Amino acid sequence: MLCDLSDGPRRESDLNDLWISYRDWCNSQGVPDRAVRKLFASATLKPSSREYITISQKQLTASAARYFIFWLAQLSRFLLDSNPNNPFYQLLC
Repeated sequence: MLCDLSDGPRRESDLNDLWISYRDWCNSQGVPDRAVRKLFASATLKPSSREYITISQKQLTASAARYFIFWLAQLSRFLLDSNPNNPFYQLLC
């Protein structure tokens, strides 16, 4: 989903913006377990790969993954509310 949200010529910049959003959300919610910054990088996500990537528990623990999903759900809802006619955002929610 991070690759989809950052698809375009500004991928690294968009991934950085997503990281900042995630970090700020974690701070505001008092989230104790977080994904590492490295997860929000093309080198980790490998957007042009034909294979599914594997993410180690050093990058995303089970607890951090739960919070990450909560953040993605809130981000998806925000994007849809901001752009209600966008079919991509409609599919996200």
